[in-house]
Amino acid sequence: MDAKTVNIRLSRPINLILTAGITSVLAITCASRKYTSEESMVLPFLFKAFENPTRVTIGNESNYGPSLSPNGAYMFYTSDRTGNKDLFVKKTRGGYATPLTSHPADDFSPAMSPDGSMLAFISRRMNAAGSIHVMKVGQSLSKFTGQIEGNTIAINLPELELRNPAWYPKGDKLIFSGRGPGEIIPAIYTATVGESPDIKLLDGIRGDYPSVSHDGRLIAYSNSGALFLHDLSRKEDIKLTTGELVQDGHPQFTPDDKGLVFIRYADDTNDDGKLDANDRPSIWSLDIERQKSEPENLENFSLKALTSAQFAAFYPQVHSPYIYFASQDADSLDIYRLPESGHTKQHKSLSATVGNFEQLDDEHDKTYLLRHDTSQAFNSKDEDLASRLALLELEWLTEIDRHLE
Repeated sequence: MDAKTVNIRLSRPINLILTAGITSVLAITCASRKYTSEESMVLPFLFKAFENPTRVTIGNESNYGPSLSPNGAYMFYTSDRTGNKDLFVKKTRGGYATPLTSHPADDFSPAMSPDGSMLAFISRRMNAAGSIHVMKVGQSLSKFTGQIEGNTIAINLPELELRNPAWYPKGDKLIFSGRGPGEIIPAIYTATVGESPDIKLLDGIRGDYPSVSHDGRLIAYSNSGALFLHDLSRKEDIKLTTGELVQDGHPQFTPDDKGLVFIRYADDTNDDGKLDANDRPSIWSLDIERQKSEPENLENFSLKALTSAQFAAFYPQVHSPYIYFASQDADSLDIYRLPESGHTKQHKSLSATVGNFEQLDDEHDKTYLLRHDTSQAFNSKDEDLASRLALLELEWLTEIDRHLE
């Protein structure tokens, strides 16, 4: 076979890896309030061709679920530093964290409105399963302030566990998922924000982690490990990933609405010969039009790995020019950021990729480098380089996956 024609129809060799499940890993510990200085707060990567993730929070507690202010200067997130889950806010570059809630019941999953005036979140203060509350926030010259235990707007369906709120671009409506007793896959709902919220099922869709495009036309969500797109005007659903051999979740639209950023379980990171929820997910991106144009070949080389599975990445949030995410280390779950282009830049020749590949010691970093450069070459329409890198990636994955069950 001519190497130059390989990449056009070749599916990514994920048939070499087994099914994994999506779970969130939340360690529950407690620590004191700390100042975060970003200069030294990075995960321990030494390879100079990689961009080190910058640490945004620090502590022995769990900090996760970032949501950014419209200008990207502040970050709202969940922390259990006080013994249960509460909402905090801090600057994205250094500074102290300030509590926004301090209720005996858990508050988590913050979502900042597009205009920065309201914060939606999940709370168990009204419904033990979880309901949505919306809190007005104000900003002084130096910090954000919130109605700590004040008059929040509640969106509650007593028979359901409400999850993962996100805003429509006009800031007048929320989208979220809700799961009833015994249900495995939630349904997706919308609700207006006001004293008497108008709550509706969204076109009978079932799924989780809904996200609204910036133009308000599309909904992205996950269902059974696959990613879907729902066109609100046409009321039709489009499958973007298969959900068969690898599992995808947490989709977020890119700033231009042309792509999605999401997490994927695709690597046997604990070397137990199988893929499961104990492995580490990584962050990926896809081009929406590319996935829609070839539905019979969803697992293709245009899907791009943005992080190495050497570290776990949860709850990705895109705020150009960065991706914010939570990552677990030995002591805590903390929030980090990377450039939205990913963990490394493209190497523009086969020799450059191979040279950097040979300098790496970690198996997962090697896998990431090949995946990333193959996708970059494919998306840049460099057919010769993409084909050669695709064959190299296939050879490497065959080698390291021989031990899998």
